[in-house]
Amino acid sequence: MDILETNAYDRRQRRNTSCVLFLYLLPFFASCTIYFYLWIPDSSPSVLAAGIKATPILSLAFLVFSYNGGRSLMGVAGGLLFSVGGDCCLVWPQLFIHGMGCFTLCLSSPLDILPHPPLPYSSSYTSCSG
Repeated sequence: MDILETNAYDRRQRRNTSCVLFLYLLPFFASCTIYFYLWIPDSSPSVLAAGIKATPILSLAFLVFSYNGGRSLMGVAGGLLFSVGGDCCLVWPQLFIHGMGCFTLCLSSPLDILPHPPLPYSSSYTSCSG
């Protein structure tokens, strides 16, 4: 296989990956459309309003979880689930502090809380002494 065949193969792989990713994101786009169609700014707080508000983020969390598996719960998917909790709490005004707590947990990576082995040595992490 020469360089031209390799380049064409790589372009086909990237195009196929983009098409598959677009198909996986269709539930997210559909849930966003439903959210903006059903969203009423002055509606009374309800479980239905919280569910409609949480659906787009839940679809993204499901996409990340299905792509990365169980290890993503300690990363992006876990952060998205905390974000869903924060959004659901913000539907009710009396749960504002709880919602902000969920968003705080969302933004602080769960991996920073748990003990993990140090990163391997790399020359890019060394400081310049000059």
